[in-house]
Amino acid sequence: MASLKGNAGCNDSFGPYETNDNAISMDPFGSTRKACQEPEGVMEQETLCLQALESAASYRIDGREGAPSTGLTFVKRDAQELKEAGNLLMLTGVQPHVIDILKRSGIMDIIGEENVFPAQPGYGASDDAALEAAEAWIAKQPNSQPDNVS
Repeated sequence: MASLKGNAGCNDSFGPYETNDNAISMDPFGSTRKACQEPEGVMEQETLCLQALESAASYRIDGREGAPSTGLTFVKRDAQELKEAGNLLMLTGVQPHVIDILKRSGIMDIIGEENVFPAQPGYGASDDAALEAAEAWIAKQPNSQPDNVS
């Protein structure tokens, strides 16, 4: 297992990770415990950044005729949990047959059609659209940070 290190504004974070094909999985991270006062808002920024990292999930649903029911069960569960916590799930690069399955299963109602980005020609096009929508959603949140904070 490899080690990942980072800094979200104040404290150093670290932890093991491993890759498998196009996926990365991370075990819980450790972190230093400094209380930084400057720049203003850095601790809030760090908290939001680490929460986003901890709650990130990625799904890849392939299939010519359908989508695996186990995968849909995870998507539904996670979408409900995120929604109940005041967050949302966005899906990108979704093929038309999977969109149909999401609608028929009722999962689309939980996620919201505005959070499902169909596959588009061009590498990363649906990801770019989702990123733009995510940034707009984050900017509307009460604890959002200014654009120049990274």
